[in-house]
Amino acid sequence: MLTNSEYDSISLKVKNSLLDHSYHQTVTGVIASFIIAGLAFINLLHTNLALSACYWYVFYIFAGIIRLIAYIHYTKKTRIEINYKHSNINLFCFMSSYILTGLAWGFLAVYFFPLGGMTDVITIMLLAGTTAGSIPLLSGTKYLAYCYVILILGPLALNGLMHANKYYLFGVSIITYTIFLCLLIHKNHNFLYKAIMLKYENIDLLKNLTDAKNQLEVINLKLEQSATHDPLTNVGNRNLFVEMFDKSINYAKSNNKIMALLYMDLDKFKEVNDTYGHHIGDALLLAVITRLHDIFRKSDYIFRLGGDEFAVIIDDVSSTDYIIQIAKRTCDALKDTFILDGFEIKIGISIGISRFPTDAQTANDLISIADKNMYFAKNEGGNNFKLNS
Repeated sequence: MLTNSEYDSISLKVKNSLLDHSYHQTVTGVIASFIIAGLAFINLLHTNLALSACYWYVFYIFAGIIRLIAYIHYTKKTRIEINYKHSNINLFCFMSSYILTGLAWGFLAVYFFPLGGMTDVITIMLLAGTTAGSIPLLSGTKYLAYCYVILILGPLALNGLMHANKYYLFGVSIITYTIFLCLLIHKNHNFLYKAIMLKYENIDLLKNLTDAKNQLEVINLKLEQSATHDPLTNVGNRNLFVEMFDKSINYAKSNNKIMALLYMDLDKFKEVNDTYGHHIGDALLLAVITRLHDIFRKSDYIFRLGGDEFAVIIDDVSSTDYIIQIAKRTCDALKDTFILDGFEIKIGISIGISRFPTDAQTANDLISIADKNMYFAKNEGGNNFKLNS
């Protein structure tokens, strides 16, 4: 469902498109009108009003040239600059050219009719063809179309009514024809309006659906992120750890690789929270994650299991010496002083290590061994690591 502001925006776009439709019929309309007017002019050359016909045709051409100039100027402008709401000299000239053309045809109907004979028939046919042909050209601007048709046929109808004895029925017929054309203009305009409106509504609805889809994808990503990642440190949480640990074990089994699990617990973290407050504790956790990222490879998985407990999964372990080297680097990095909010904080880290397939074959056994080794390292004074020999 479109909002009022969206509907108003679409309405403005539709009006601009309708005006654009009328402008882009200019070349076709001018060429056709020059031909029709030329036929009328040729038809009058053999009469005693030939000179007046020349003046009339020059005036007609002048009106058509104004319309062409307005169209050329319009094509060089941004569409939003020329519309119903922001009228300008270009739009005035464009509409005025149609008014002048309508007056020219109306003058033809009054001044050159009736002449008698075949000239009258040809003149009436040309007037009827001009008005009928203007309907598809001016359907985008219905009030201009009304004015154009009435200016052409109105004088002809009045001229017939003024000769009540001879042309009264002819005048009534022209009035009826004029009403019919106006109804046709109204119907064509409404059809065109609805078609363009439907187009823009569909575009807006498609845009809204696309925006909604994108928003839903963002929400789903956030939900997935919150389900699998720690909200403070943005590393994987326990749920993701369980999933990734099983995958790492399966990968190691399938490819005959060694995989290591490091279970880690910060030393003296409770004292930091109690002494400096939880905001310093949170800042410390973020600083710890930063140092861990500097130590481990991008292919290694770091997790926060809760509180001050962390785990790291290392795939494709080359040797036990590599694991020992990484554990030592971790202990050295975490014992260095942290400067947080002006406070100098010293902690340590206790690391328990288990290896697949050396220490165990299942996830539960590997976790159990790493956990026991971690508590062993902590009981030995902390800031140390333990793995089975």
